[in-house]
Amino acid sequence: MKNCISLISCGNYMESAIEFIGDSGIKNIEVAPLNLIDSWDNPNYIKLKKISNLIRSYEMEVVSIQSIFFKKDLNIFKSKYEAKEHIIFVSKIAKMINCNYIVFGGPKARVVDDNPESYYDDFSDILNSFDGVEVGVEANPEIYSTNFLTDYIKVMRFCEKYRQKPHFDFGCALASNISLADSVKACSGIPTNIHISSPYLVPPNDFLLSVYKKYFKYFKKDSIFSLEAIFESELHFRNYIGKYIKIIDK
Repeated sequence: MKNCISLISCGNYMESAIEFIGDSGIKNIEVAPLNLIDSWDNPNYIKLKKISNLIRSYEMEVVSIQSIFFKKDLNIFKSKYEAKEHIIFVSKIAKMINCNYIVFGGPKARVVDDNPESYYDDFSDILNSFDGVEVGVEANPEIYSTNFLTDYIKVMRFCEKYRQKPHFDFGCALASNISLADSVKACSGIPTNIHISSPYLVPPNDFLLSVYKKYFKYFKKDSIFSLEAIFESELHFRNYIGKYIKIIDK
């Protein structure tokens, strides 16, 4: 297994977090687009280039991009053309930082009015708009105000029918209406990018990490495990990463 630190919520201390992780010898990171460009409407390409150069200086790899609909007021089914345009733009950002994998979460962007399965064709068509990158479909449980693909059994039925790929998130699996064991079983042997998180975006504690680790063996041996990092301050981030990366490594 390969370790990765998710920086999707590092906000204003993104550069400092990269430096700390780089100095710790960790080579894989996950990022969120808005932490790189500040705004969807007026992208800060100077900041993007600066962060990209910093990542390159530490010989790091951006293995995943998440939060692609954060602060984007959009329902992909009601505004399909705009959704595709947004996806093409996110794909462009991914290529600029040499990332070839994007997570499709966006719970509020994929709310449906009636039978979710009736939207499967449109959803697959939207996913196929990603340009030159691989995409993983995340289960988003109902606690995140959505009603589409809310657990991993549903995600796998969709992915198998439309030849798409699931993205496994432990926090989403834990918060869904099926057991964690059944969620893992549904995706066993398939995902190559796995998110280690807790429901409600709370950093995983010792107990949850010990539970999750029992299931790591059911995924591919070369899978990348991204540890979620959501904190109140830069010091909190440094203390958390320094402690928990050792637990994951054991």
